[in-house]
Amino acid sequence: MSEIMTGLSFVIAGIHSNVFTNFTIVNALLFVYLAGALCFLIILFLTDAKYQLIPDKVVYTGIFFVLFSLIIIYAVDLYVYRQELLSDSFGKYLYQAGFWNQALVGYMKNIIFLLGSSFVISLFFFALIWITKGRGMGGGDVKLGFLIGLFNGLPLNFVAIFLGFLLGAVYSVVLVVLRKKSLRDTIAFGPFLILGSVIAFLWGQELVNWYIGVIR
Repeated sequence: MSEIMTGLSFVIAGIHSNVFTNFTIVNALLFVYLAGALCFLIILFLTDAKYQLIPDKVVYTGIFFVLFSLIIIYAVDLYVYRQELLSDSFGKYLYQAGFWNQALVGYMKNIIFLLGSSFVISLFFFALIWITKGRGMGGGDVKLGFLIGLFNGLPLNFVAIFLGFLLGAVYSVVLVVLRKKSLRDTIAFGPFLILGSVIAFLWGQELVNWYIGVIR
């Protein structure tokens, strides 16, 4: 099970980074980042599904890895973009016109939005714990929500959380109908959040576009 999931994570990382069809240093870093982040999610999925536990060391390390990797990728991409502009006669004018500065500001805004939306997700989970007095989810889900917020990015992190709740609700209803669980029983919520995160990563934008088309 874990071997298959890990293998799939590397395939997904390779496809989404385009590292095998267009090898660049940025794409190579993106491949390492995606493969690593997905492996962290796999570890958390398996541990929560089996032990109903989200280890702090794993989730904190995952958060650091995702944030650090994104900063490195942004920095390298900015450096490459700067070199490309300065090595071209017309690009020098674009650089002087502030194109590189605009890219820098864009990346900085992206980091701020990532952190802000991740905090919102964590606060939402914390509020649910407070309202339900810990019956709905645990503190590990708060940290996992922050990790998912960083990994999926705005707005797909909110799509991931919605899908996680939807999948968890459907699974719970099925168990109750089959009398495998009662309404008082609890289930591990982390695996559904992670499934929602992966689905949002793979098809989140398509789902958003479909929903916008429906409501119009």
